[in-house]
Amino acid sequence: MKTLRSFIEEVKTKHPEDYLEYPYEVDPRFEVTAIVEELIRVNRYPTLFFPRVKGSSCPIVVGVTASRKLMALAMGVSPSDLVSEFRKREQQLVPPQIVASGPVQEVVKKGRDLEITELPHITAHEADAGPYITAGLMIAKDPETGIRNSAFIRCQIVDRETAYIHIHPGKHLDVYHKKAERMDKPLPVAVVLGSHPLWMLGSLSLVPIDVDELDVVGGLMREPLRLVRSVTGDLEVMADAEIVLEGEVLPHVRAQEGPFGEFTGYAVGSRPRPVVKFKVLTHRKDPIYQTISSGATEHCLMPAVAKESYVFGIAKGACPTLQNIHCAYTGRGRFHYFVSMDKQAQGQPRNVAMAIFGADLLAKQVVVVDKDVDIFDEKEVLWAIATRLQGDTDIVNIPGGLGSDLDPSNHGEGIQCKTIFDATAKPSLEKFAVRNSVPREVVMRMQRQLGLPESGA
Repeated sequence: MKTLRSFIEEVKTKHPEDYLEYPYEVDPRFEVTAIVEELIRVNRYPTLFFPRVKGSSCPIVVGVTASRKLMALAMGVSPSDLVSEFRKREQQLVPPQIVASGPVQEVVKKGRDLEITELPHITAHEADAGPYITAGLMIAKDPETGIRNSAFIRCQIVDRETAYIHIHPGKHLDVYHKKAERMDKPLPVAVVLGSHPLWMLGSLSLVPIDVDELDVVGGLMREPLRLVRSVTGDLEVMADAEIVLEGEVLPHVRAQEGPFGEFTGYAVGSRPRPVVKFKVLTHRKDPIYQTISSGATEHCLMPAVAKESYVFGIAKGACPTLQNIHCAYTGRGRFHYFVSMDKQAQGQPRNVAMAIFGADLLAKQVVVVDKDVDIFDEKEVLWAIATRLQGDTDIVNIPGGLGSDLDPSNHGEGIQCKTIFDATAKPSLEKFAVRNSVPREVVMRMQRQLGLPESGA
């Protein structure tokens, strides 16, 4: 059975170098973020466990998906096969299993006992409006069809029962919320904390709105996700999670949410956003509080896996000789796509880029390179831009596109310019200047002599 706890044990057993238990007491206000960012500065991306937390008996875990290596471990594959395996499994839906009870409801608090502020919610950055839930999966049902959605929604904790939330415009939860408002009804929701990485990755899948995302989670796990009916009876939630907050999004009510330090690396200003009133808090007897360090690698890398899977299929339709696609970390896992292709005709790079813009509204820049460039090595991508691109002919700007409203440079309401960088060799790779090279057998002999790891072919 796949749970947060089972995954932590798997990391400790199989990759102890990727597990770090902090020996001192940690303050949820700023200190968790500071530790994560200092480790990133020295190129370390472990799953971090904090057994001692100031003001709380609840330990904190962060970074269970802080690297492609950890996500691949959760999938049971090598990092190089992560996206292709994700693409295969997300099409093999496995419906959840409803069970009578689960550990997540060992403790039930409601009425006067309800106090969501007792949890060690993280205040990550100085500009943040307050503590936030960042690793919560918000479960909701379409008010008309009953199809479930699971999504990461940032929740600003306001008081013992209230949170303000940011719902991404045009996403599935936004559609559900607007339907409920047209009916003048609240939208029942549950925020699930304490998830296995595959629960998280499945919730990021870009499947159509008529596909239940918990079926996708089951497909990724290759086993049914265990669900238990919520205490309020409105939803089904993960039976083996750590913590669940049950409540409802109020209709026609808005409050000033934010600012909050987002994946962009900037604090996004305050805006009127929906309000959630919680009614029930359930948790294990000894719950672990899970968080995602806002703006850190986990926040940026995890969505890129689902994006690469989905967008590859669409871009392949625009170019059958597409080689690979990478939603780059330097684009915060949202804005930059690097694409390699075996170019067969002029114009193909632009067609592929436009297909990507159509597939992912957050895509802002697409760099297209030839098949000889390693798109997972940004030095190679920049080398291709430097040596195969001319600004007057190979950069195309498409103004007025819809993008992310969290991009601090957008023109308002997420409107932004989309840009194509055609860094392919002109007119073709075969007719372009020849790359410097050394015979392969010489390279391998020198690697052995120097005791260096063997490079790729």
